[in-house]
Amino acid sequence: MTVPKRRLGILDRPIWIYSIIAGAAFAFGWPLCRRAIILSDEGYLLQQALDLLNGRVLYSDMDAFITPGIWFTLAGAFALLGPSVLVSRAVIVVAYVALAITGYRIVAPEAGRSWGIGAVAALLLFSVWAFPAWTFAFYSPVAILFALAAVERLLAWQREARTRDLVWVGVLVGLSVCFKQNYGVFAALGIGVAYMAMKLEARKPVGEALVGAGRELGLIALAAIAVGLPFLAYLVAHGAMGDAWTSLVVHPFEFGGRHDIAYASFSQLWNPDLFSTGVEKLTYLSYSILNSPPVPVLGSGQFVQRLHVLLYWLAPLILGIGFVLSWISGRAAGKRIDASLFGVSAAAGLIYLGVFPRADFNHLINVYQPILIAAPLIAQRLFALLGSQKRVIRWSFRGVAGAVALTYGLVALFWYGSLLKRLNTPLEQPRGGVLVTPLEA
Repeated sequence: MTVPKRRLGILDRPIWIYSIIAGAAFAFGWPLCRRAIILSDEGYLLQQALDLLNGRVLYSDMDAFITPGIWFTLAGAFALLGPSVLVSRAVIVVAYVALAITGYRIVAPEAGRSWGIGAVAALLLFSVWAFPAWTFAFYSPVAILFALAAVERLLAWQREARTRDLVWVGVLVGLSVCFKQNYGVFAALGIGVAYMAMKLEARKPVGEALVGAGRELGLIALAAIAVGLPFLAYLVAHGAMGDAWTSLVVHPFEFGGRHDIAYASFSQLWNPDLFSTGVEKLTYLSYSILNSPPVPVLGSGQFVQRLHVLLYWLAPLILGIGFVLSWISGRAAGKRIDASLFGVSAAAGLIYLGVFPRADFNHLINVYQPILIAAPLIAQRLFALLGSQKRVIRWSFRGVAGAVALTYGLVALFWYGSLLKRLNTPLEQPRGGVLVTPLEA
């Protein structure tokens, strides 16, 4: 007997779902995007974008060691709308909204709408933990956005086998590389691993499963290369190839060995003297905790500081569960592996390597978006695998996961209100437009 399909309501149509997500993301994110100013990284980047617009050559006339995507994006925005901090924040709020929609589009088709909405909520709340890293114009969040969009298109290709989706995968990976080279390369490796898992998912001879793989991977590679050609043409036209090679390839390796920051150790979770110096606090704690009053109830025993350390170890735990579940879930379904779960976990895991070698909190949180998107998908697979016969175990896992998520979410909401109250004074300069503290204004 065929089960009748549920009649779709107006809110089931993608345009309405995406509109609601976009509206919620903008309403939550724009107040953050309008606040704070980072005179070091942000000020330097905005000045260089303006210099680029005025004819100076990137890498030759200006020192930079990141691929040029964000500079050209900001220069274009300044050319259209005029140079200001607020214009740069308008650029990043578009990326912020796009991230929320992308997170939903990765999770919902695989795990259902509720889990997709959970992924969106996690991204919005963790933007407070990340503040201001995800909400000012910077290369890292844009590179991660394009990497995740590539994962979303690869999952779409797995479901529908459309060649154009592979082209989009290549384009988006190429854009990720163009905005931050190491994130983009890690994303490309993750896409490659995920693609191979999808090809080998079904239990059939390997040779048969890999038919067409060379052509498909070549298509992805060609699309990615095509994205970078305009930037290469710019460098060649301005005689800046040598300077770009030194800045983008040689310098990062030299820099890494000299300025490494250690990954927070697991033992820090119970260290009675946690982050006792100013340097440690600036290195391993968020802007939000350093600029907000203590969180009620949770403020004793350095509990919230320990939540920062826990993030360093939740990521590998979540990814490890994802890899194990992808094998168990796949076998249960008569496959070699659950390729979509494995692919999302692999992409998230490889992008997460971008935290090294400078594993301070800022670099950690800049690669956490894929973890937050993988987590709901992993949880859905885990609860589905446990089933109704293992109710006690299932509800135990739900209780622990729910308590952790609720704790991080409540802290984020408290900080959100505190930041909006504290950063409430307009920056008076003509090219400002953002809200800062009265002292900074």
